[in-house]
Amino acid sequence: MKSISVIVHIGTEKTGSTAIQRSIQTNLDRLHSQGAFFLKSCGAFNHMQLTAYCLDNHKPYQLFERKPRKWKAASQRDLFRTRLEEAASEEVASLPDRTRALLFSCEHFHSRLTDLDEIQRLKSFVEKICDQNHYSPDFKVVVYFRPQADLIQSQYSTHLRSGGVQTFDEFQLRCHPDNYYYNHFAIYRHWSRVFGERNIYVGAYERQRLLGQDIRRDFFSRASLDSTGFIFDDKVDNPSISRFGLWGVRMVNRWFGPISHGNQKAWAKRKKVQAWVIKYSGHRPANLLKQAQREEIHRKFLASNTLLVEHLDKVNEDRSGQRVQSE
Repeated sequence: MKSISVIVHIGTEKTGSTAIQRSIQTNLDRLHSQGAFFLKSCGAFNHMQLTAYCLDNHKPYQLFERKPRKWKAASQRDLFRTRLEEAASEEVASLPDRTRALLFSCEHFHSRLTDLDEIQRLKSFVEKICDQNHYSPDFKVVVYFRPQADLIQSQYSTHLRSGGVQTFDEFQLRCHPDNYYYNHFAIYRHWSRVFGERNIYVGAYERQRLLGQDIRRDFFSRASLDSTGFIFDDKVDNPSISRFGLWGVRMVNRWFGPISHGNQKAWAKRKKVQAWVIKYSGHRPANLLKQAQREEIHRKFLASNTLLVEHLDKVNEDRSGQRVQSE
């Protein structure tokens, strides 16, 4: 079998995933010239279809909410999985002989695939479509972590854009080590148990620690792809909302009431009013965390973050030792 590199970018959320995905789409021809391909069968822009494939049957997902009600049944989800496997395998079969890498990217891999069985389902999916096309996958899982205090503050605007009505003081209470979403070490351990510690590549989502201070260049470097000559736009995804704007969007959500996923017209109207409030309230970032709250969050995660650093130091030592031996 021919070896093929499989890059699985799992986010995490609020670490520039949309910018990475847009840069992949913008530079598809340049990636193809290097033998790297992004499977469109699993999602045109990001791989939400593959997230849906991996989720346990009892878990809801927005992709299924958009489909007829019958798609929520377990039997129909199994049919969905079969069709996705067939489509992905056919797409891999159509790739040129010079193919050397497959790219998968979706921040929902982090936030939705919270059980080991779901992560294993993703790995098995890739192994199956590779085996059917006589490839042996060499996995590299790329994940970026953001300091929890910065993450919860950034996530709050997403909460409001999605129809949430909590105040920030209420919202930030969810940021604790027992919540898998925020526990970087728990996320790392889950993915390393399935893919192996040496196949997990962790980056810090801090501008000064990124290659060229750019998340996109940093990602391509970690994926062992040359981004020289790539086109990177200046678009800002999900621009900051001022403190007054956050308050205004929360009031809009309270006025519209609970979200009904089946009522697309009401949702579109809500989003239109939200956009108007955001536009005319300014974009000066709101510093919502008090210093005492920031210190408390740091204290809560000190133990788990320290464990993560210790594990990464050991893995990096092992990798360095392997490189020395190979030389």
